[in-house]
Amino acid sequence: EDAGIRILDIPLKTGLVAQIDGAHPGPLVVLRADIDALPIHEETELEFVSQNSGVMHACGHDFHAAALFGAALLLKEKASDLAGSVRLLFQPAEETGLGAPDIIKAGVLDGASAIFGLHNDPNIPVGVLASKDSVLTASVDRFEIKITAKGSHAARPHEGNDPVIIIGQIINAVQSVISRNVASENNAIVSITHVKCGNTWNVIA
Repeated sequence: EDAGIRILDIPLKTGLVAQIDGAHPGPLVVLRADIDALPIHEETELEFVSQNSGVMHACGHDFHAAALFGAALLLKEKASDLAGSVRLLFQPAEETGLGAPDIIKAGVLDGASAIFGLHNDPNIPVGVLASKDSVLTASVDRFEIKITAKGSHAARPHEGNDPVIIIGQIINAVQSVISRNVASENNAIVSITHVKCGNTWNVIA
């Protein structure tokens, strides 16, 4: 608002949508950036450290938001030369996959000719922009496996049914899901990121 950019009144729980209208007729183009923070305590002492304890931008989303905001300021300066309109979409809930459907349902993309977004990648040199046909990075489906077994003393495992052994078998077997179910010309990943079992050293859970 301070820059004279119009904020659209769109009913979103979080997120922001604004628009810059050019002086000449033309298409509606959307620029999109995700804005999620993550539930992590930021331990840096930088001047832009998170102001909220236990919440930080740890996935590059602060960069994405800053890039879109910078683009907005530059486009506003050039509005008199602009043909069409640019809608600025600061999208929530990218990490959970729920933000995009909410944005679409709210009508943010109605009438748009194209939408552009980017994701920073520390593996690419500064100043280099990378792209490819079709899908670039993976979408996410989360899964959780719960194992119920029979506990015993660690010295008498034959009296129980050790869930740690079962977990180990599952971890190995899950890796074959990709190699035996996804064609070799396609890409897919299964990652197990958290395993928990038991709460003391001498008891099998």
